[in-house]
Amino acid sequence: MPLSKSAGSGFGGLCHTGGGFEHVRVGRGLLDAREMSVLGRLDELTVQSPSIFPDDEVAKAAKSSLLKASKVRSRKQACDDVPELGVALANGDTTGERVDTFVKAATGLTSDELGRVGEHGGLIAAAAANSSDRQYRETIERIVGRARVDDGLDRLAQQRKAARLRCWVGADGMWNLAGKLDPVRGSELEGRLRATIEALFHGHTPDDAPTDALERKDHLAALALIAIVEGTAPATAGPDVTVLIDETSLLDGCRHDHSIIDAGLGRFGLPIETVRRWACLGTITPVVVAADG
Repeated sequence: MPLSKSAGSGFGGLCHTGGGFEHVRVGRGLLDAREMSVLGRLDELTVQSPSIFPDDEVAKAAKSSLLKASKVRSRKQACDDVPELGVALANGDTTGERVDTFVKAATGLTSDELGRVGEHGGLIAAAAANSSDRQYRETIERIVGRARVDDGLDRLAQQRKAARLRCWVGADGMWNLAGKLDPVRGSELEGRLRATIEALFHGHTPDDAPTDALERKDHLAALALIAIVEGTAPATAGPDVTVLIDETSLLDGCRHDHSIIDAGLGRFGLPIETVRRWACLGTITPVVVAADG
């Protein structure tokens, strides 16, 4: 498929280079849309040839995996649910990554809830094409949150059922730990670790700590977890959880057209009642921010 909005290969100064990145983004969106189009055609062919496995064909053609092919499937379904988003992608106005953001936020919605989300297709497409990542996520979460009958409490219950933890000894003899938690308990654990690290290592770090910044961060987190388990961690006021929420949503407990609910570091999706419960248990530090957060 020709990329009608493609650019030449020559670049001049900074201005021209910025334009080059814009053309790359457009091209990426057009290619993402093309993948979905091919998958749709394969779905049609399965009617005459049931032996065709579309996702497998996509994986083999792209020399990737079924997991990556399933992402194309999820994108296609999202664009079927919100056709305006599919049009924006086909026009090169947005990218598959923006569609992935929508897929993640809409996971678990009922057909009725998806229908309510689809009513805002124009707004979703416009945000996908013109907004920053943060503004786009806020828009999606606000629309999805208002569409959910229970503001995501049922989804949270399902996430808690999906909590897992496993441990094993690796080939290097190190004991390994891996798991996943629902976003509420995960945020609380992360906050507890952060508070413990601050209490244990404020202004200093162990002499044998790694010199690499990322390795050192992981090392201190491991030491903090050990201190919590052993009961030697300094007393803290509780998990340090940072939430950005607008006053109206916090006081009324309902989402509105301009709700902002950000559980730190750009993570969204927490039910308002969870934030209100935290507010009752913890100490609130009001902060006045600009309209863009």
